[in-house]
Amino acid sequence: MSLLSFAQKSIDPSFVATTTTSSGVSSVGAPELFIILPFILIWLAVVVLLIVSLWKIFEKTGRPGWASIVPVYNSWVLLEIVGYPGWWALLSLVPLVNLFPAVMMIIAYYKLAKLFGKSDGFAVCTIFFPIITLPILAFGSSTFQNVSASPEVLAPQVPQAPTVVGLAAPQAPQAPAAPEAPQTQEQPPMPPQNPLIQ
Repeated sequence: MSLLSFAQKSIDPSFVATTTTSSGVSSVGAPELFIILPFILIWLAVVVLLIVSLWKIFEKTGRPGWASIVPVYNSWVLLEIVGYPGWWALLSLVPLVNLFPAVMMIIAYYKLAKLFGKSDGFAVCTIFFPIITLPILAFGSSTFQNVSASPEVLAPQVPQAPTVVGLAAPQAPQAPAAPEAPQTQEQPPMPPQNPLIQ
């Protein structure tokens, strides 16, 4: 077989769906379709669930829900929700620079969960299992806490130092008090004297 005839047969769809055997032509496309079809349907169901979840999350945060359908704009909106510049999403279109927005989206998912009042463990699960946690954020009872209204939501929690019962904490030495200035007492005002009363 020449190279030209091989190229023509590889482009021809009937060549892909059938193979020639010694006994004739047999179909090969049907069994593979039944194996691949469930995976395609599961993948489509996951994509629809994530889009619907993001739609509801965007509406909870006061953004338009349709933004979850637009590929780069949904990242833009998500970055703005958690307090980052939205134009960072455009960097995902630039080769070699697109690693930066990918990392920022991981952090954005973490902060999104924190802004809905969830724990650190839930926020980490949002990074690795968004198919489970995003529907919980979207359809659950948790409410969005605005970044500008409450920056302490994203602040790390500093643990308090342990206290020992029965021991007095050391106190810092106090500076000597400055001498007080002498106070002068003011005389109460004299009532006006009426010359007719005397």
